Amino acid sequence: MRVLSAVPLLAAAVSAKVYFQEDFNDADWESRWVVPTKWKSESELGTWSHTAGKWYGDEDDKGIQTGPDARFFGLSAKMPDAINNKGKDLVISYSVKMEDRVDCGGSYIKLLPDMDQDSFGGDTTYGIMFGPDVCGTTRRTHVIFNYPPKDDNLLIKENVKVETDALAHLYTLHVKPDNTFEVRLSLSLTRTRTLISNPNPNPNSTRTLIPNSNPKPNPNTNP
Repeated sequence: MRVLSAVPLLAAAVSAKVYFQEDFNDADWESRWVVPTKWKSESELGTWSHTAGKWYGDEDDKGIQTGPDARFFGLSAKMPDAINNKGKDLVISYSVKMEDRVDCGGSYIKLLPDMDQDSFGGDTTYGIMFGPDVCGTTRRTHVIFNYPPKDDNLLIKENVKVETDALAHLYTLHVKPDNTFEVRLSLSLTRTRTLISNPNPNPNSTRTLIPNSNPKPNPNTNP
């Protein structure tokens, strides 16, 4: 798996506070990000490279890229302030470019509570997990919310589109204060959902979120 990702952005409301922004355009990016050392053995972990990729519009516009294949990849960075989006919109947006064909791999971004960054891994507790996943016939953009009353991670019920070409695509999750959220792929609206319709769901069905609508992409936006 080789995925180039850049510009993760966390913001509450359009004109409000930007909690975190990273463009990876300076060589000092490694000082801001921690690669876990307690998650997997050194032989199982892949390495991150700082590059503009195979092709680009500006060679100084760089991201971080995974390599080699068949390895585990993870890293985390701390935000200066905890997020408080009560009564506000929360937007998570970042770009992903899959330069090589991906047989099995994901490019997720997770919103995490305070934790041991050296131990960060797939089982680390999170509040939100968002991003593309490709593995065999599974091709979807994950949108997963942790539901504290059940201590469970809730998946949306239907698949959300994922792009698998070699171009860069912007993935955006917009969580609204009215208990709904939107997913946009390269600015085009692909899904809206209600977070949860039953505050006490059946234990056997807590891993789904209820569809609200399935809008068509806005023809006035560029993909």
